[in-house]
Amino acid sequence: MSGKLFWFSVAVLLGIAVHISYVLFVPRIQMDAKMSEFTKLAGINHLMVVQPDKLESVLPDADPSLAHAICVFDLSAGPIVVKAMVPTAYWLISFYAPNGDGFYSLNNRQADVRNLNLMVVNKSNGTNGDSSPDALEGTDNQITVRSPSIRGLVVLRARIAAPAMLARVQADLAASNCVPAS
Repeated sequence: MSGKLFWFSVAVLLGIAVHISYVLFVPRIQMDAKMSEFTKLAGINHLMVVQPDKLESVLPDADPSLAHAICVFDLSAGPIVVKAMVPTAYWLISFYAPNGDGFYSLNNRQADVRNLNLMVVNKSNGTNGDSSPDALEGTDNQITVRSPSIRGLVVLRARIAAPAMLARVQADLAASNCVPAS
């Protein structure tokens, strides 16, 4: 009987170890692969609008009723600025760390503006930025977002209210950019 208990305990401990390893390492590996794929498509610090016919291959779980734009950012040379020309309908901008954690997001209800300027800085560089929507009070709609890592991903999503609006929404997203700060 003690032999069966021993092997059962070994199986349970092995299962726990595999589960913990999966939870700790797989999201980072998957996000690294996605960021590498996005870098090949758009480059670094460059916003690219994802065309509807490529959406399933680039962002498999993405909502097809939303237009998407992506930017892999790299803060090693300094801060970047994301200037977003946001549509009048629903929009959402999200920032992700290389491990897949979302560290900042903002939508149209939080910031009732048409143009956004988001300065992305590394959290460890000591910059005291405000990453709350209250920072929109200024005339330039500037928000400082502190990234926990040097590299990351920006995803800008905008609702396509009707198929006829696709070109307009994509034009708004294409007017946005993700560039090194001057």
